[in-house]
Amino acid sequence: LCVVECEFGYEIFENNLKCEERGDPLTYSWAQMVGSATCTPVVCGIPPEVRHSKRPKTKFHYPQVVHYTCDVGHTLIASAQGNKSFTVTCQGDAQFSETSECMPVNCGVCPREAAKYNHSRPIEEMERVYQQSCNYVCDRGYTLDAQAAGRARYSTVCLATGEFTEPHACLPVSCGAPPRFAFSHVDGPPE
Repeated sequence: LCVVECEFGYEIFENNLKCEERGDPLTYSWAQMVGSATCTPVVCGIPPEVRHSKRPKTKFHYPQVVHYTCDVGHTLIASAQGNKSFTVTCQGDAQFSETSECMPVNCGVCPREAAKYNHSRPIEEMERVYQQSCNYVCDRGYTLDAQAAGRARYSTVCLATGEFTEPHACLPVSCGAPPRFAFSHVDGPPE
């Protein structure tokens, strides 16, 4: 049999290539190569799993390229405007090239400055990422329904867009109409 060396990225699949004597050895004979040799691409296998991404789950071989897509709310740079996909190649040494990381979108610290956050303050001080909450507490004398015993806490959530959901409004507690007393009248706005 003849020894066959495959190119980088390929391995021998079948080799029955040999030198064979042809003709009649008593009158006239010659040597001739017969058979064939086949090299096939090396197999890298199933691509590695990357958290927060989708990928094909079939075997890949050299030099195929695997396409990964980050899940909603995840990008390669943790910004809503960042790339959401990357590729990995099956290399000639039967290993996949290095993968990237899908990171959750960063919304920043819990907002407090805008007018829509009047009369409330965040409990958390650290940056929030996709699907994490910012918890707020209303200032004293304010609730979500203007009732003295009403809820005074609410949450906003970091979205895939890099923004937070809209906050609830903290309303001043209503004391209702002032009490009426005999032989008196109320100075103030009319009812």
